[in-house]
Amino acid sequence: MLFELSEERRDLAAAVAGVLDTHGGAGVVRAAWERPAEVVEELWTPMAALGLGGIAVAERHGGGGGDAVDLVVVLETVGRYAAPVPMLETAAVLGGLLDRHAERPLAQRWLPGLVHGSVRAALQATDGGLVAYAASAQVLVAVRGDEVHLVPREDLTLLPRTGVDHSRGLASVTVPTGADSLLSDDPATAAWVRRRVALGRAALLVGLCDRLVAMSAGYARDREQFGRAIGSFQGIKHPLADASAAIEATRSVLWRSALAEAGDESVVEELHDVLIGLAASTAARVEQLALQVHGGIGFTWEADVHLWVKRVLALQPSAAEVHAARARVARRLTRLEGGA
Repeated sequence: MLFELSEERRDLAAAVAGVLDTHGGAGVVRAAWERPAEVVEELWTPMAALGLGGIAVAERHGGGGGDAVDLVVVLETVGRYAAPVPMLETAAVLGGLLDRHAERPLAQRWLPGLVHGSVRAALQATDGGLVAYAASAQVLVAVRGDEVHLVPREDLTLLPRTGVDHSRGLASVTVPTGADSLLSDDPATAAWVRRRVALGRAALLVGLCDRLVAMSAGYARDREQFGRAIGSFQGIKHPLADASAAIEATRSVLWRSALAEAGDESVVEELHDVLIGLAASTAARVEQLALQVHGGIGFTWEADVHLWVKRVLALQPSAAEVHAARARVARRLTRLEGGA
């Protein structure tokens, strides 16, 4: 199958890149390490002006009417710039939830602010898990088993935490949930949130990895050793070419998964399980290669590459999640072989 973005989606990616060229970059990521909540506010304003917060909300509700493919286009671009904004949590998760449940009073409370850009979300996918962007969010999406809750910021108790990537503003959060915060207790909705997180995270990782390979290739062209650019050595250029191929393979599965999500295809869960494992392996491969190509300088604060590497490390699926996804794929393949 040949994947090709439409002209409208290419324009969408260019518009997001244009905002981030002006308002983003390594300097903004560095600033977010020191004051994450303030930088989110500063960067979100021009992005919200594009209507990105409500891109997944139907036009009849005031949103952009985009689907999962549009979200992937946006998130991959955001990942390429390592932009410290909760685009996954806000546009992909909260936007999709509010659109799916727009008739409910709880959704109607948050929907106008989302589409107008004044509401941002944080996400706690498991009870007790650390939350990124919590201090800059107006609402927390909390998944508790089969239940999905929307909890306003003023009801939360935050305790700042440090992680590998300080620019995301991690916190441990005490979340009071009850009947007034319950958006849905349908297992299908909780499963949808988990799939949307996997899809959005993979899109961010593809963008991050794409930029890491570009940064590494640029460094390899400029850095000389033994009188030659190190990029001319097979030990450098061949792994970079292999990494580029791995990114393209992951992007293909990413886009196919987004198409399945947008079309409500029966294979959507199978594709997402494949995507989880592939995104994890590609991310690990690329972040290690980027540091190897840059050598000792890649670990230093002065080198921009470590900012992208640390975002990759923060977003990579856990070993347990990857193992579970691959086990589900293996079981499906075993059933198919048995049926044959």
